[in-house]
Amino acid sequence: MKSNTLIEKLNKDVAIAHKQHKDALQIRVEGTKIVNELPDFITSIDWYVFRKQYKNEWYLETFIVGEETGDELVKLLKLWGVFRMKPHYKAFNNTWCFECSAMIGDIELTIKIDGGSKPPNCTIEETKEMKEVITYKAICPETGEEL
Repeated sequence: MKSNTLIEKLNKDVAIAHKQHKDALQIRVEGTKIVNELPDFITSIDWYVFRKQYKNEWYLETFIVGEETGDELVKLLKLWGVFRMKPHYKAFNNTWCFECSAMIGDIELTIKIDGGSKPPNCTIEETKEMKEVITYKAICPETGEEL
């Protein structure tokens, strides 16, 4: 077969795809071990993201679940024994999400629930920002013209 830079690129793309596939299979094995340790209320809902972050860290995030479902999930997670439960306000759509962590063996699992009610001790304050806009213009020194 004739070899050139395009053939080499195709071969490189295939090698990268093979490696990604092998990595994905390994991550599935690791992820399955974590899933088997989770309670049913976690494994029975639809999740937006479940991915490996670092060697011993994984991330789990729901789709938008609304206030009632979010509140119920937060309550169940607290009963399950998560730590660092923290609310976050999303100003762009005026909603709340909650993030916490759980230990599964030596794996730290960060869980984000995208929904829930405003925590009772939190307030929402309107803020106004004035931003300075800087513009530039080009001037030709020979003619003094603005370009």
